[in-house]
Amino acid sequence: MIITVEARGLRLLLVSVVVGLVFAGSAIRMVAQITTAGIVGVVSDQSGSTIPGATVTATGESTGFKRSFITGGDGRFSLSDLPLGSYTLTAEKAGFRTYEHLGFGPLDAGQVARLDIAMVVGSPQESVKVTGAAPLLQTESDVIRTPILQDQIDSLPLNSRSPIELLLQQPGAQVSQQYQQGGGSYLGFNFNGQNANGNNFNVDGTDASVVADNTITIASGNLVMASVDSIAEFDTGSQNYSAEVKGSGGYVNLITKSGSNKLHGDGFEFLRNSVLDAKSYFATQREQLRLNDFGGTITGPIRRDKTFFMGSWEGQRIRRPTTVDLTVPTAAFRATVDPRFDEPLKYTPLPTASIPGDPDVGTFISSPSAAIRQDLVTGRVDQILSEKDTFFGRYTINSLNDLEVSPFIDFSSKIRVRHQYLTLSETHVFSPTLLNSVKFGVDRYDEQGKNGRQNASDFGLDGFSVPGINIAGGENSIEFAHTAAQLVDSVTWIKGRHSLKFGGSYWGAIMGRVQFQSYAWTFQTDQAFAMDKPQSAFSYFGPGKTLPGNHYSDTQQSLYGQDDFRATRNLTINIGLRYDNFGLMKESRNRTENVVDNPLGPFRAAGQPMYRRNNLDFAPRFGFS
Repeated sequence: MIITVEARGLRLLLVSVVVGLVFAGSAIRMVAQITTAGIVGVVSDQSGSTIPGATVTATGESTGFKRSFITGGDGRFSLSDLPLGSYTLTAEKAGFRTYEHLGFGPLDAGQVARLDIAMVVGSPQESVKVTGAAPLLQTESDVIRTPILQDQIDSLPLNSRSPIELLLQQPGAQVSQQYQQGGGSYLGFNFNGQNANGNNFNVDGTDASVVADNTITIASGNLVMASVDSIAEFDTGSQNYSAEVKGSGGYVNLITKSGSNKLHGDGFEFLRNSVLDAKSYFATQREQLRLNDFGGTITGPIRRDKTFFMGSWEGQRIRRPTTVDLTVPTAAFRATVDPRFDEPLKYTPLPTASIPGDPDVGTFISSPSAAIRQDLVTGRVDQILSEKDTFFGRYTINSLNDLEVSPFIDFSSKIRVRHQYLTLSETHVFSPTLLNSVKFGVDRYDEQGKNGRQNASDFGLDGFSVPGINIAGGENSIEFAHTAAQLVDSVTWIKGRHSLKFGGSYWGAIMGRVQFQSYAWTFQTDQAFAMDKPQSAFSYFGPGKTLPGNHYSDTQQSLYGQDDFRATRNLTINIGLRYDNFGLMKESRNRTENVVDNPLGPFRAAGQPMYRRNNLDFAPRFGFS
């Protein structure tokens, strides 16, 4: 009997993979797309005998959303793809009192909570009511997750107001990179010692990372993905994934709030300045930091029990001066310098103090400032189209302007970033045992940076390296953009004691970069500089000082099948198979070179792929709980 059950389970798994091929056609970055939950259990009478034909209904307490299931011969029910939140569960069957459980939850993303229902013989007009949340045991899956729910998010102190700091609550997560730029900061993470490039970041089930480095960072900015006050759940995991999830590192799935039948709103402002700060141990005075973080979130109904909205805005303004101590040429030394260097010396300030015994140089002390303006806006609409169809759409735009004034005359560094991402999702219920969910996501990132004279018609002043002297120059700029689109489809099929899920997605991206870097001249001594006798000259991008525009394209696909088989009342077996095809990145103008076969081999010829494709990325999954 056991052998028959296992063979049947394998057959169903193979069927799920084949059907997944038909339904999905394929994809990558299929990470942590789980944004819903489920409830399973058995309906029985007071003697413990199972009750077939009972109708079990879950009703969302904040939105009125409903989903029903009719129990089979074994009395089992499975309510899948439920939006997050608390539910009222009812069970109805002729000859039995109506069972009603209030306040079951709240459910978090990916959770499959179990509730066994015992019905009492009587009239359906009579009811048995249970109030209060039942223990939400995770008995249907071996996945190890660390969801951070809304009440935790609201109460945890986040210094930068970046939700990524919540990763520090995840077991196995550790900081791999940390630096500060201007008034912003950056934290890089890895999970269980894995490469950080294996991490995946999603918002509402679709990819929201920057393709170039597979992160969700914003240059110089703190606010990423979504405002902390707009987050319903911050879901992370680092091991024992189901086949639906891809990645060798960890995943982050941020789920935004949805509206409800009640109007809610909040506003906030966080302030940091020098009045409230202490000076560092070695400093002579307190740092003159000014940080204002403010915004608000509003949720509510557009049409009761049908249409709901959420809107969120968070702004951050940071002003931070820094003390700079330069060693610059004196007027006497400048008079001896070759006239061809008049331009860089024109933008180099004169000393404010002399250095005893050295007539050629002096010190210049200034306090240039960095100013960051960042605004993060999110809007979401949820629509219950019918008892069988639900839809939501969410759009986020993150804009940043960073200005850092240089101690050199008319020099500054400017960065402008705009990051936008959109998610559309529709779920259709074909029957209580078969439903389909499809998601579409678009991610657009634009960054422009310029370091030097912002309005100079002759932008491109070279850089000069002279021992013991600081000289203006080294102007550079960059423009980078990427656009990625993702289509995800998943099918859930309840077949007896098998809960099957299969599907896949398609991901494609285009990227472009243009970069300028002036020459770098090196002189052995200040006298060599004065006589224009460089030791060496270096150009990053050749005589033209410009990296010609590179245009990359990439497509990636995945398929998966997963079977959660309830072998006994106390044992669930999780088995799955995943396939990823990472495609080949292409450069449309043949301007990128790479060693294809080995480090000592020749560079690829124009038109050849930059690396070899691996078509054998299969990932089997097995677990039990």
